[in-house]
Amino acid sequence: FGAPVETAQPSLPVTPEGTDNRLSNWQTTIGQYCRGNPNLIVAICHAMSATLRQYHHRAYLVLLLVGPSSSGKTTVQKVVTGLASNPDLRDAIPQFNGSEPGFRQHLSQYPGQCVCYQDIQLSGDISKIIRLIFGLADSSSRHLKDGPNEPLNCVTIFSNERSIIEMSRCDHRDINDGLFARVFEIYADAPYGMFHDIHDTGNSGAFAKSLHRLAGTTAGCVWPAWIQAISNHWNDIEDWWKERFPLVSQRLIERVDPNDKLSAVDRRLVDELAYSAWIGIVANKLGVLPFKAEEIHAAFGEVISSQMARRGVGQTPLAKRAIEAVRGFIDQNQGRFRPWETLHKLLSCSVI
Repeated sequence: FGAPVETAQPSLPVTPEGTDNRLSNWQTTIGQYCRGNPNLIVAICHAMSATLRQYHHRAYLVLLLVGPSSSGKTTVQKVVTGLASNPDLRDAIPQFNGSEPGFRQHLSQYPGQCVCYQDIQLSGDISKIIRLIFGLADSSSRHLKDGPNEPLNCVTIFSNERSIIEMSRCDHRDINDGLFARVFEIYADAPYGMFHDIHDTGNSGAFAKSLHRLAGTTAGCVWPAWIQAISNHWNDIEDWWKERFPLVSQRLIERVDPNDKLSAVDRRLVDELAYSAWIGIVANKLGVLPFKAEEIHAAFGEVISSQMARRGVGQTPLAKRAIEAVRGFIDQNQGRFRPWETLHKLLSCSVI
């Protein structure tokens, strides 16, 4: 640590002509566009957490961006991909279409990095997605007849038009709550899809095009600066890990769960996201990210609270699915259920 860093990344494409690889250019363009956009801040901090998760024995939590077409999911992935490489190349953000061994082989080439896939429903099998999420989150290797292959030590950000619950319902597959301690879904339910603030660009489409262009022209300037900063300040980072991370985690949990109603699964999820928030705060202290600590706390708090609000605090995703199933059954069979307002008549007649 402390020596100049050479990143050995033969799988990363060369940045395009016209690239301004000065970190300051990224900070004053994309960095400023990210202000007021919690989903972008969360995605960037989470991607950068890939570098240290293995060292600190943290799970590789999977992010899943959920929303209709043209809602900004791919734009978020382009911004994240542009931290380290050229997001405009054909296979920079591949579709999730292939075999499970093929995906594992591809992901194993990116240890300590972030990989994005779009349209995960193209796998055609929710079971494949679930197995891969468990393998990614737990950094596991599969035991094959020729011996285990390489463990998956990378952060992944998927995108899709449907949530895990919706895909499992359509495929009639059973899933368990443990899955939702390993994947966090971010829905495109902000005022402009994935974006809360389009910064006077006129409309969400123009804002997305601006981010696409800037992600290409500033490609690859953040990651080398981040790696060098880690090397130069390793002792400081270790001190901050011991002293500050527990405070960041506790503050985030208190922010999203002031009444202490989160389930054990959700608390585990928030703690892993707190690690990404802590990484973002460290990157700011080291001059890499332009977002202040309070901005990062607010962004993570808003994104997590929004997700919890979709299903009610204290409910797990599977509990929500059970409630939706009961409601759906009642809606489809209304003739078999008396209206609520007639309940007092039944009680007055002592009919149970």
